Amino acid sequence: MREKRVGEAVFLQFENMIAFPFLFHVMTTKKGFPHPRKEVDRLKALLGIDRLYLPSQVHGSHWVLVDGEMEEAPVADALLVSVPEVCVGVLVADCVPLLVVDPHKRGLAVIHAGWRGILASIHTKVIQAMHEVFGSRVSDLVAGVGPAIGECCFEVGEDVAQLFYEMGGERHVKSKRAKFFIDLRGIIMEEWKAMGMREEHIEVSRECTFCRPDLFPSFRREREQAGRCLFLAGWKKTGRVLRENGIGFTIDR
Repeated sequence: MREKRVGEAVFLQFENMIAFPFLFHVMTTKKGFPHPRKEVDRLKALLGIDRLYLPSQVHGSHWVLVDGEMEEAPVADALLVSVPEVCVGVLVADCVPLLVVDPHKRGLAVIHAGWRGILASIHTKVIQAMHEVFGSRVSDLVAGVGPAIGECCFEVGEDVAQLFYEMGGERHVKSKRAKFFIDLRGIIMEEWKAMGMREEHIEVSRECTFCRPDLFPSFRREREQAGRCLFLAGWKKTGRVLRENGIGFTIDR
């Protein structure tokens, strides 16, 4: 991912998404927005966003299509959208943020993939949903796998490790001195490729949120005091003139 600065704030963007002319996406960091849930209005003003929808996340596998105004936050861990000038986002602090884009059908999904959600196959269910909702072909999809707790630090008990063995993820479970460590991003990549996604279409950040206290909050490290990163994305409206603001997606009205 590439760092972009707007004032004192540091944002991250996927390199493989920047070239899409009508897509915008960004991930906040502790530098500028350590608690984005409490600073949504300031973030929207800085980035020029009018409508931003976040789900009520429950570490599940449910997704919701955002097709207009929403009065209440839907209970879900993934949001799909194709409506222009509508942003959708998820909050993470060790869990894996995912962005999946169909540049041909102009549909996208943002996903909060925690270990429970991965066991429930949220990452593959959303790919199936994009086929059903947008008519997407799996081979056309372009994806980004964001910063998350890495295999180096995601230690689990034997009971959780066994669940990943049972789902067929044993290649991504490492045992070290009677301790178990899981590579969540490796599982997602393997299962996406098995569905027909092209490896060259998937960008994977190798940043570990636990190892980077300067840039990322980590629930495993900070527990209840942890902030969150907000990952958001949306489509610009075709034909609008764009004003460069350091990230390049503020809409000039």
